[in-house]
Amino acid sequence: MIEEGKELGDPVYNQDGTMSFDFFLATTKIVYKHHYNFTKDKVNQFKIDRRAAIAANQDKEFKRLFFEEETLNQHSKNQIQSGLYQALKVPKSVFDKTG
Repeated sequence: MIEEGKELGDPVYNQDGTMSFDFFLATTKIVYKHHYNFTKDKVNQFKIDRRAAIAANQDKEFKRLFFEEETLNQHSKNQIQSGLYQALKVPKSVFDKTG
């Protein structure tokens, strides 16, 4: 992931202190690719478990699984994104302003 990011070259910034659209788009693609690869097996298992909970009329279990999956997705995406931007030396203030 970090090597893919470094292949993009140095970060490109706009005059307003944000990342350029092209640089942001390229890094976002890297983040989503690695997020998908990292979570795909677990997400598939959540799907199976949620369907089983629905079939068994277990609403609380369904909701728990749903929120657990959402937490996994948010946390893993944030960790991957953070690691990539830190490796590329994009300041947090620039990322916050861009996003």
